[in-house]
Amino acid sequence: MLATTTKLARALWIVPVTLGLGAWVRRRGSRRQEGSRPKPPWFVLGFLGASAIVTFLPAFRASGVVVAEVARRGLVLTLFLVGLGIRRGALKEVGIRPLFQGVLLWLFVGAGSLAAIATGLATP
Repeated sequence: MLATTTKLARALWIVPVTLGLGAWVRRRGSRRQEGSRPKPPWFVLGFLGASAIVTFLPAFRASGVVVAEVARRGLVLTLFLVGLGIRRGALKEVGIRPLFQGVLLWLFVGAGSLAAIATGLATP
């Protein structure tokens, strides 16, 4: 119970950081167009609600673990796509084939590296 409470306490730091950044941007003066308002970060409330449910209602812990794993994998995929540094328009222009070839090459190199480490040919 202490570990989950600690994780929730760490996760709650997002609230003051978000509020502080929002106040800083507002005070600094924004350069957005007149009449447009920034959208509230509703995901923060959703995240806090989901964390509280999983922490305090034991029946939801198993599904919380699944959701957390899916979220981690989604984050890895998102960071991978950001790391590609490719725009959607450029991908449409060249087609999906170069992206597919790059992912295959990445898989082969990763599998080869893992095999070399597992057989002792290379050290991590």
